[in-house]
This record gives sequence, structure tokens and C-alpha cells, in this order.
Amino acid sequence: MKGLGMKLREMTSTPKGTDNGANPEAVGQFRRLLLASIRIDPEYQRTHREHKTKKLVGGWDWLKYEPIRVNFRSGVPYCFAGQHRLEAMLQLGFTHAVCQTYTDLTKAQEAMLFASSNNDRSRNTAAENFTALLVGGDETALDIAQICREFGLIVDRSGGTDHLRAIDAVVRIYNDRTRGGPDGLRLTLGFALSTFQGDKEASYGAFLQGVHIFFRAHHDDVDQGELAKKLSVTSAARLLAVAKDFQKTWNGALSTNVARAIWREYNRGKRTHKLPSDKLFPHEGAPA
Repeated sequence: MKGLGMKLREMTSTPKGTDNGANPEAVGQFRRLLLASIRIDPEYQRTHREHKTKKLVGGWDWLKYEPIRVNFRSGVPYCFAGQHRLEAMLQLGFTHAVCQTYTDLTKAQEAMLFASSNNDRSRNTAAENFTALLVGGDETALDIAQICREFGLIVDRSGGTDHLRAIDAVVRIYNDRTRGGPDGLRLTLGFALSTFQGDKEASYGAFLQGVHIFFRAHHDDVDQGELAKKLSVTSAARLLAVAKDFQKTWNGALSTNVARAIWREYNRGKRTHKLPSDKLFPHEGAPA
């Protein structure tokens, strides 16, 4: 994205122009545009939410809502921030509006700006941000998507049966500086999906993060083969249920208690070589 920062610093609030007949002469200018001519790029944009548009229509206030942001890409105006505001204005019968305009940003640059934008007053979901980052060519997002594909998972917002919905979880695992990164994500996905084959709960965010937390604590002192054998006779759903019960007694997020449930299953029936409790139960003690 070299050069984008310089373009953004050249922004001016001086309104110029009255239509969409030509590319804007500078970046960041405010221009009055024909709303019906502005396009939305579905490759990186969020799925349209009609209820959100209706809410905007019902309480429209020009002073409350910021101008939509539009890029003239090869002469064609694309809204990369504010698609619901655009639709609301069209439904209200407005034909023109002042927009913040840019010239010749690439689709990747639009996507990256969309991923970092909250201009339409709602946060993007993890899936929406991740999709935009993929289109934008973000190296971390591309690496995560490639690792997921290695395990037969597609990471995007379309939600098919082979699509991983726990995008926020895999990003957190990848970004964890303690046994995260590519190796940590591969370990977590590989173990969870091979041990609990066909178990949809095994790809839930809290469960995957719990597996990661467990290995982060006990990677060097656990027999993975023995662990997989013990866990294969239970289910991810059962471990999640145990984790929820643990939350009633011990502190911590559901993912932390998933790790504790895995710890208990590994130690069950063992007289020697038990995993210590202090790494996952530093203050609360451990269950019997």
C-alpha cells in the first residue's frame, strides 16, 4: 500500500464538482455525486443487511451521518465505506449527495480501507474484515487461509459446510506470540479435526482456542498420541459441556475451561506421569 498514506494526507474538505462525469482531480475531495451511478464491490464488501438500511431510513439525519467514501477506480465510482448509507439515501429518494472521493485506488487498497473503517456506525464482523484483508493481499490473512485450506477448510463469510466460521479464533491463535503462528495454528487444527472427525463442535471458536491453550501450556510434557486416544472416546460437545460446568466453579473464559476439560481427560486414570495443574489452574486449584 505504498503511496496510500501520502494520498490520504493530501485530503481536502473543499467541495469541488457536481457530477460523476470525470475522475476527481485530487484524493479526499468532497464532491456531489449521482448516487445511482455508485457501485458496490461484493468481493470485499459486507453482506447487505436490510434491517440496517431500514433503521437508517427511519432516523435519517444529514448532520449525524458522515459522507460515504467513494473511489473512482478506472473511472468507475465504487463505495468502499457506507454502502448502507448509500442504499438508505436511494430509498429516501435522494438523487445526489456530497461524498468523500478518491482517485485510482486499487481494489486491494479499497478493501484494506474497508477493513479498517467503521464509518457506517457498526463494526465489521471478523468474517467481513478477514474477507476484505484477503482481497487486500494482507500477508497474515493469506497465510491463515492457506493453512486452513491444508485441512480442507475454506475461510470466508459464505458459511458452507466446509467453511470455517471461527475466523476470529484462528486469527487469535495465529497471532498468539506463545506457540502461535503457522506452527501453532497447524497443530491446533490438525489435532482437533483429526481427533474429532466429523464433529462440527470441534471447529467452534471456543473449542479451537481451548485446544490451543492446552497445547500452549503442555506442549512439551504431553503424549499427543495418548491424548488423542483418550479424547476419541468422547466428543467436542461433551468437552464443551464440561467446560461450561467448570465455569460455575473456576474463573476463566469458556476456551480456558475447554483446555482444563482436556487436561482432566488426559489425567483420568493415570497414576504416574500426570500433567501438573499449575499451568492451567494457577490460583484456583484443580478438579479431582
